[in-house]
Amino acid sequence: MKSTESAVVRFRLRKKSIHADFMTRVFLSIGLAIAVSFFAMWLLGAAPFDWLTILFIIGFPAVGIWGWRRASIGEVELSEAGLRVRRRTQTETYPWEDVASVKSATFEEVDEQGDNAALCRMLGVDLSHPLVVVELKRSVRQHLLLSRFGTRGSGIRMGTRISIEPEDAAGFVKAANQFLAACGSN
Repeated sequence: MKSTESAVVRFRLRKKSIHADFMTRVFLSIGLAIAVSFFAMWLLGAAPFDWLTILFIIGFPAVGIWGWRRASIGEVELSEAGLRVRRRTQTETYPWEDVASVKSATFEEVDEQGDNAALCRMLGVDLSHPLVVVELKRSVRQHLLLSRFGTRGSGIRMGTRISIEPEDAAGFVKAANQFLAACGSN
């Protein structure tokens, strides 16, 4: 947690988030499946094994992993105006009047049907660290052209719940609830 003079509190996001770890393992699995398939086809003489194939086998998972890892690097800012999540890939803005509650939870508590948790466990993703769940009064909207999310503006509706993975989840929930109470929106 880092505080600045204009009543802004910042929390760093976990670099090894559940989402980034899951997508990393998915891209590695897909890359491995493609590599084994191409190798089997080469052994059977059905496909040539050239440098373009090798580049694709290495490049596809590498670019995918790089992209998803970028989404877990950033910080969350709490201020009188609201909650802002700044990642390398996108910015999310939620005014306090649109926030219903902020609480800490585990991935299993957030995953209502249990399908995602089972898939994550199958891939060996660590689900032990807490998430922060922000319940919103308005639907989150994803802008069609820009990498922006928020409850104000135009875009595709994405639901009324977001999860954030700050390094200090308990400190984040405490600070966010103080801002929420100060804005009188609880």
